[in-house]
Amino acid sequence: MFVFTKEMAVLLKIFRSQAALTQNEVAKRIGIKNKSGRSFVAQLENGLIKNPTIATLFDYLTACGASWTKFVSEIESGYKKSNREKLMSQVKLPGNAKLQKKISRDTALYETKIQGVPKGLRTLDIDRVKHKIKHQVELLLAGHHTDQKLVLIYLDFAWHMLDRELNPNPNPPLDKNPWIRSGISSAIFTPISQIVHKAVWYEKKRLIKQKPLSEEKRAKMTVRFGTFRSKIEPIETAVHALLCTIVIPEVHFPLYKAYTRECYRMIQKYFAKQPDVYKQKISEIDERWLKRGLKPEALDGIKNTVLAEFQLG
Repeated sequence: MFVFTKEMAVLLKIFRSQAALTQNEVAKRIGIKNKSGRSFVAQLENGLIKNPTIATLFDYLTACGASWTKFVSEIESGYKKSNREKLMSQVKLPGNAKLQKKISRDTALYETKIQGVPKGLRTLDIDRVKHKIKHQVELLLAGHHTDQKLVLIYLDFAWHMLDRELNPNPNPPLDKNPWIRSGISSAIFTPISQIVHKAVWYEKKRLIKQKPLSEEKRAKMTVRFGTFRSKIEPIETAVHALLCTIVIPEVHFPLYKAYTRECYRMIQKYFAKQPDVYKQKISEIDERWLKRGLKPEALDGIKNTVLAEFQLG
């Protein structure tokens, strides 16, 4: 059943204003030439006509030089914006205006991604796959203390392997020489190839298992995502400043960022409720990351930074 809402009525008035037409002129274009024409248009624009027919709305839009497609698109856009604002009102955003804008934008993108599509129309989310590959490759290279200048070359190799993974037939034999001549280590080719293969494989598996989410579930996931981002972004900003202060090479930042998120989750889960468990867990995490070459003074600084930001939040 078609329900004519107040928002739709307001949109009609906007279309008329954009066309620089009076209510009388719209009425005449619709075909109502007597004195009741202006009154009819005014009632329609104020939402006083409760159940206008689709034909009436179509005639009004045509008179204003607007299309039904544009009308529906604007209504959908307005609904999404209203819904997003309602969801974001449940998220306590940081005071920094720049961070607020970033978190709001990322949350809107996340909300769009989790809406899902029918099985027959599903395709691989290449941006999602690339993001996952880039993150994993950067962690791998940071663990090998790779020169920052070579990171883009390794990523170029990763994108080449992704193209091969997505277009398996026909594929010529892989020629690694161009990358080797660029100065990168052939020993890292295999791990990168495995990262690419796993990222594509998991994305395909996710598509097969993906089930439509209810509107309530999507709302909860969006609020949870926005809440996490609003808490972790100020922490990561503070940690970034700390790493610059103690002169950590930028190529290692992804490793420290991954440690920061793991540290934050442990603090969030155990620090207040189970302090003894927290000490044990954080000790195990520290031991694991120290083996990967992270500096102990940096880990201590990050823990203190995360704790300070966590308690402020």
